[in-house]
Amino acid sequence: MEDTAAFSAVLQRSAPVTRRRVLVVLFALGKYAKRENTELSPSAIMTLLEYVMVGKPVRFLFASGAGGSVLRSHDRGFTWRVVYRIHDNVTDVVPTGRQPAGTLGAVGETKALSETGGNIASKDEVIPPSAVEPENHTSCIATMDDRVAVCGDNGFLAVSVDRGLSFSKLAKEAFHPFGEGGSNNESNCSDFRGVEFLSECALVFFSKRHLFRCPLNQKSYNTVEFGDISLLQAFSDPIGCVRTFSRAGRGCMRELFVATNGFVHYSHDGGAVLLKIPHKLGVIRSIEPMDVVLRRREIPQLPPSLIDAMTAPAVERHLSAEKEKYSYSVVVRATGAQDKGVGDSGCDFCEGWVDGISLPHRLGSVCYRVLLVAGCGANILPYDCTALLFVAASSNGPDTTPDALGSLAEHVDYVPYIKSGITEPLSVALTRRPGSGGCVFARSNIAGVSFSSDMGRSWSIPKQAYVVSVLASDGGEFVCCNRRNVVNFPNSVCEEVHALQTDLRVPFLTDIAMMT
Repeated sequence: MEDTAAFSAVLQRSAPVTRRRVLVVLFALGKYAKRENTELSPSAIMTLLEYVMVGKPVRFLFASGAGGSVLRSHDRGFTWRVVYRIHDNVTDVVPTGRQPAGTLGAVGETKALSETGGNIASKDEVIPPSAVEPENHTSCIATMDDRVAVCGDNGFLAVSVDRGLSFSKLAKEAFHPFGEGGSNNESNCSDFRGVEFLSECALVFFSKRHLFRCPLNQKSYNTVEFGDISLLQAFSDPIGCVRTFSRAGRGCMRELFVATNGFVHYSHDGGAVLLKIPHKLGVIRSIEPMDVVLRRREIPQLPPSLIDAMTAPAVERHLSAEKEKYSYSVVVRATGAQDKGVGDSGCDFCEGWVDGISLPHRLGSVCYRVLLVAGCGANILPYDCTALLFVAASSNGPDTTPDALGSLAEHVDYVPYIKSGITEPLSVALTRRPGSGGCVFARSNIAGVSFSSDMGRSWSIPKQAYVVSVLASDGGEFVCCNRRNVVNFPNSVCEEVHALQTDLRVPFLTDIAMMT
């Protein structure tokens, strides 16, 4: 009975396409059981139907808003409610310098006080220090299982372990050793630009050029305690994005991607060791590994040009480099030699490097992985662009030390006349179509959201305006969020627009995350 109730709840929040697929399978199971005169247990039926679903159904949508607010939606963005607001934790001061005359005056004063959020004070009262602190703005939100993390300006970081019902806030004193050092220059360490979960017990967050890690200790059902913050690395260039992804069968630690100008840094051990991957796409702002979503046969094959560049002798490489046109490829070799026009990569080819970087696909002596990325500042044009980034390593010996490391960007497509800043929204997402319909890409920036069904070779005309982020949900659907609306795209063509309620007192949204 519990399995049936749990599955019923999952089915109710799934996409319409998913529900139709489940009903078809249920009908087929009924016909099979009647024909074979057999019975299936409820648990077996539930397990079978879960594998029928295209992706995990959305449990909640979370959004961060201006003014230090966190919102949650249980119906795919149709309705929202505020679950956390920063200034709600500040003790309001009751005005004492003037008393209202009579009952009507008291009612009017109370109404005015409530409409202004309780911040009206007389000239004679003493304003506490908390009331004059700079205003916090939530800039990024992330989820993992039942956990939610949100960060923002002025050292704000809060975590919820009960699906957003209650939040535990990081004390500003815990960040003082780092905040004081960064406040004297242009890179203020206390203005957090992004946060991601490494595991249930740790998270990473970053400022302009600094990457931090903080352990988490769950004290009770809805309370979490922050450990000592550690600086993982200080980069010379601004950080473009930080993303983490789950790894099947490799423990609880998620793989970490950190993007800076010309490099993608990868770690499988929580940031203890960051491996550098060079590329020619400028600053990557969004990363989506294709093997996390797609099947193995749907992953694009490694281009022969990259294989030849990594395995060909030095003389042949020099001759081919003079004849071919410009390509977004970089090859760095263990001997120290590298392609013409490539600066010092700083790559450390240590033993076990191939296993450490997680290259799941192999073609001959070359292991590779495909990433869907979006960035800006490439060598050809400085505009926003999307591409398929092939990361490959070749190893001819019996050990796992690579002879060469290479990257190649294919299907590079630019968004005309749009160049997003380091703090402006730019994101990509991908999902599988139900059945054998292949996959669909989505990209979003201030120009809108557009889609591609041919592996990024061509893109549709952008829709909406100033899209904050785009996410892939179950059933081949996309959920995109702009400043005042949440839009569902069931089939990349039609759209369902849900406006943010005005009574929430949230000026605009800054980020969106999905809990499955």
